Parts: sequence; structure tokens; C-alpha cells
Amino acid sequence: MSPSLGVAAFNETGDNIFNVWPHDSHSSQGLARFAISMGWKRVAISSGNDPWAQTQGNSFAEELERHGGIVVVKIELNPKTADVGPEALKIAGSQPDAVFYADTFTMCARALTSAPEWQLYARAHYG
Repeated sequence: MSPSLGVAAFNETGDNIFNVWPHDSHSSQGLARFAISMGWKRVAISSGNDPWAQTQGNSFAEELERHGGIVVVKIELNPKTADVGPEALKIAGSQPDAVFYADTFTMCARALTSAPEWQLYARAHYG
């Protein structure tokens, strides 16, 4: 039994493997619908290049686009990436309505929110 891994391919590989956590794709699809309901149609996606983060990012992107949204930039980081500043600047430069983080790389979130370009964009659009 796995209480935390939400990739369908993990628990569907055998009859005696059970997952008590919903598949990551379900929550990501729900978040995409939430973004659309909030009017956030232009969304940047930051995910890792591991299978579960890719599942989350891809599921979010597909659902967002299904409901008329646009993925303005999608970045898949290697967990060993030391400097995420360039990726954070790509996200800020895409001028998204929202950013979907499909991973645990909070370093990208910190880099993004500390980037001067993002701070200027956030002040101009969100006060």
C-alpha cells in the first residue's frame, strides 16, 4: 500500500499494489478547472522532469486547454538544477495570470517571486 504516490502507473502495475491516494492527474485537472473559473486563462507551468511531476503538469495543461486556457510557458526542471533564476525569468516574462507548480521545487517559486521583473509585473497587475 502507498499512502502518497499518485501516479497511476505505480499502483496499476500489479493486482496486489494498492494506492490510497488519488491519482495526481485528478487533482491537477481540478486545479485547472479552478484556474479557469477564476478567470486565469494564461497559465505558466513549472514542474519537475520526474514521472509524477510530469503527470501533474501534463494533466493540468490538457484540462486547461480543454476549457479554453493557454499554457504560456512550461518548464520541466531537473531536481539537481542549482540555479533556477533563468527559468523563473522565463515564467515572469510570459506574463501569466497564474503559475501552476506541479512539483516540490519551491526554489523556483522563491526565485520567481524574488525576480525584479516578476515584482514589477505583480505590482502592475495585482497592486
